[in-house]
Amino acid sequence: MKKRIFMYVISSIVILLILAFNFAEKIQENKPFTSLKMDDVEKIELLAQPPNTLVEITDRKHLQELIDILHEVVIYKKDNSWNDYAGQFVQYKITNNNGDIITIGAFNPFLIIDGVGYKTKYQPCEDLNKLAYKVIDRY
Repeated sequence: MKKRIFMYVISSIVILLILAFNFAEKIQENKPFTSLKMDDVEKIELLAQPPNTLVEITDRKHLQELIDILHEVVIYKKDNSWNDYAGQFVQYKITNNNGDIITIGAFNPFLIIDGVGYKTKYQPCEDLNKLAYKVIDRY
């Protein structure tokens, strides 16, 4: 009898560990930029529409602010209906030291990563827009 209870306890623990790892993996999938570091970035270009302005972000404070915002970005299911909307759009083109390029568009409540739209949380997307216009006002 004790052996049977022990096996149930062990089985339950294993199942809970498997569920915990799967949950942790899903959280990671929903926060795509948590591993982005300032040292990985070679340059960042910003496109804002309107006013159809393209600038390179050179101020380290703004670069760090962008990376901090991207760490908070949470995406949900793919949704390309953002194409049906009109309004304010900002796009960050990040060139990494290894030559990889990532484009991130903020079009609340959507985040467009390399051309694929995702529903997103409101605040980080709004923060990306605010940062863009703060950078543009500086130039």
